[in-house]
Amino acid sequence: MALQAGDLSLTADGRELVYLAVPRCIAGHCKPTGNGEEVRAVSPAAAGGQLSRSRLLVRQSALGRLASSYLDGAIVSPDGSSVDVLTMLSPRQGPSAVSVIKVSAATGRPVRVLYRVTTGNGFSFQAFSSDPSRRYLILVVGPPSGTIPNGYIYHRHLIPLAPADGSDVSSETW
Repeated sequence: MALQAGDLSLTADGRELVYLAVPRCIAGHCKPTGNGEEVRAVSPAAAGGQLSRSRLLVRQSALGRLASSYLDGAIVSPDGSSVDVLTMLSPRQGPSAVSVIKVSAATGRPVRVLYRVTTGNGFSFQAFSSDPSRRYLILVVGPPSGTIPNGYIYHRHLIPLAPADGSDVSSETW
């Protein structure tokens, strides 16, 4: 099995590179773990290394049902103690929902829900990132049609960024 890496972020000291790992089978050599996507860390980040030897931080299976949810983003805290994870819930089990969950990097368990929005039957997702200080998480997500809200998460609310309609995500996510 191989890991496809995405959503890269570094701790403030640059010692760990955290990434969203999507397990992929290599022809004839696959034993799926049954845990779905993972958030993993490579240390020391500057020296690189094998993704398969990285440290497991979060399992998809710890945050939702594998059949109806998936991870779509991960951002490590500056000190590496937690990871903010973007989860998507598909409409198979009711209305679609998008959540940003703070997870302990030490235990892999959810600490608290930072933001949650129910989007109805599906969703339109454009971006999940942070400002350079990682104090504010930026999110552009909404219902499958119409205006797509965008802004930064503050006390479980999405505070809009101008022009606040998701029409030009490249200039709206700093």
